[in-house]
Amino acid sequence: MPYLGKEPARVPVTAADIPDDSITAAKIVDGVITAADIGPNAVNTSELVDDAVTADKLANSINTAIAANTAKTGITTSQANAITANTAKVTNATHTGDVTGATALTITDDAVTAAKLANSINTDIATGVTANTTANAALPKSGGAMTGAITTNSTFDGRDVATDGTKLDGIAASANNYVHPNHSGEVTSTADGATVIVDNMVDEANLKISNTPTNGYVLTAQSGNTGGMTWAEMTGGGPSLGTDSIIRTNAQTISENITIPSTTNGMSAGPITIADGYTVTVNGNWSVV
Repeated sequence: MPYLGKEPARVPVTAADIPDDSITAAKIVDGVITAADIGPNAVNTSELVDDAVTADKLANSINTAIAANTAKTGITTSQANAITANTAKVTNATHTGDVTGATALTITDDAVTAAKLANSINTDIATGVTANTTANAALPKSGGAMTGAITTNSTFDGRDVATDGTKLDGIAASANNYVHPNHSGEVTSTADGATVIVDNMVDEANLKISNTPTNGYVLTAQSGNTGGMTWAEMTGGGPSLGTDSIIRTNAQTISENITIPSTTNGMSAGPITIADGYTVTVNGNWSVV
């Protein structure tokens, strides 16, 4: 700086000439002070800002020693003892939920759902893939053709395949292994299954008839009745008179058209009159006595 008069003498400035706390970090040129300018034990922990020294600031040998938990270089004896005693970390946290435990963790039963599995595992489960197959080679759930033999130590749909297979092996192709039992009584049969009604076995009780019989009636066909058969009074011999029908009678006038077939003989007690408009055609024989 300029002076009036004589320039002052140049006097060296020592540390004693600088008041305490008058030089701040902002007044120090970057890179001027190096580690060599700091004397041994000149910086203590009170002059370090909390958390200012990171692992990157420590020498590699110190980081290695701390990691190996051996010499514990650069830390105090109490800190070394704390590391040895593991007092800084009391216990592992106890976990709950899908995974439980403190030191050794355990997956809770039924906690792993399909959503927690990788997609590849879900695909393998769905297609039945094992470690020795691929999804493309697996049988899809929709079904398909198996190219190899299928074995089981259990059952298929509740069926014991081995036992049932042994039974099937004993049956010849297209064979009917059923043996019809023999029957006895009113209807008999043999091993071929054909049944036979025993001779002289069918009586009135075995017949399906539409009415109850009266002594002297005969069985006649009546297609409209139950069973198609009906008991009816016998009329083929005509009316009669007297005990045991000693006198047979017939009408004296014919009021219908009658044809006597060529293989039939007929007889009437006369005289006989054929009413107007009716005819009797005789192809066989008709005697009027």
